[in-house]
Amino acid sequence: MIARLNAGLAARPALRAALAFVAGAAAVGGFAPLEQPLVALAACIVLVHLWQHAPSPRAAFGVGFWFGLGLFGVGVSWVFVSLHRFGGMPAPLAGIATLGFCAYLALYPACAGWLQARAPGPAWARAALVVPAAWTVLEWMRGWALTGFPWLAMGYAAIDTPLAGYAPLGGVTLLSLSTLEMWRQSGFLARVFAPFDELGISIDLVATSQATISVTLDRLPGGPDGPTFARL
Repeated sequence: MIARLNAGLAARPALRAALAFVAGAAAVGGFAPLEQPLVALAACIVLVHLWQHAPSPRAAFGVGFWFGLGLFGVGVSWVFVSLHRFGGMPAPLAGIATLGFCAYLALYPACAGWLQARAPGPAWARAALVVPAAWTVLEWMRGWALTGFPWLAMGYAAIDTPLAGYAPLGGVTLLSLSTLEMWRQSGFLARVFAPFDELGISIDLVATSQATISVTLDRLPGGPDGPTFARL
């Protein structure tokens, strides 16, 4: 039965696209406010399975694109609200702009799919080694290219899981604060950053949006398991 299903996926591009799109949309459940990391994990498993059974690198590119379109189409739909309600852009034009933006973002998982399909080696090796490497590199590029848009990086879905302990291995600790209390609140950022000064924590980079503050720390006394981080 599984063999027939995989054969069907290989022969029916529309089915692959639909499953990838649904998986990408479902992956948003791993982020706030739902914060269900297992949902994001399941979506990634579906994506890898579809990639493994794509008949060509071009088909794998398409799978990644549709996954990304579902992920960003649901996860960054607030862009439409920003353009239309707050920016005064007509709804049709705001919809087209948002769709184009999501399609651009979807190119990154699409390229990850193409790269893993081009890599030599057995399927298990590509799934265990090439896919994580390609995904990580492309996510990093998405957070850097054209000033960057690191929204919905999969690592954020693992913040409240045991995997969060791996965050400082790169030499920095990533901390994300998400709250609607910052909307139209004067002095909010000053109150947010005051504890960092009081605890002697050095901040490297800062990125903000309407409801999110992301900071990169380059010095955290005691590390993420120490009393300073607990107080923060």
